[in-house]
Amino acid sequence: MDRDGVRRGLRIDAALTAAVDHVRLCYAYLDIGDLDGYASLFESGTPPTWSGSGAAVPEMLAWLLRSGSSVHHAVLDVFGSDRQLAAVYRLTIGGETCDFVDIFRVSDHALFLDRQCFTSSRTPWPPPSAR
Repeated sequence: MDRDGVRRGLRIDAALTAAVDHVRLCYAYLDIGDLDGYASLFESGTPPTWSGSGAAVPEMLAWLLRSGSSVHHAVLDVFGSDRQLAAVYRLTIGGETCDFVDIFRVSDHALFLDRQCFTSSRTPWPPPSAR
């Protein structure tokens, strides 16, 4: 992205540009277990449910942190347009690693409207059961 907010010929609006920083911040919050900080990045103040497990992403990570597992998100790339961002990252939990792509829809206030999580393989961690 150049100084005028143009990447590959596409104009990036201010909310999307700010949301790129929020994407990186959300993973930093999750790495340290700051679930309130993570939730604050969503327009509704509540993160979405992680499809596939029935448990919210922060609930799953809180469960993993309570189990003594270390959690680390290594962001490889963040890109987007039209108020959507894609984050490509490697998630390491307790020595096990899996690659993910998250798609975030972004509000006019640079907050997340929702998050969809995708992976090309089964995760090596069992999700907590839904309540």
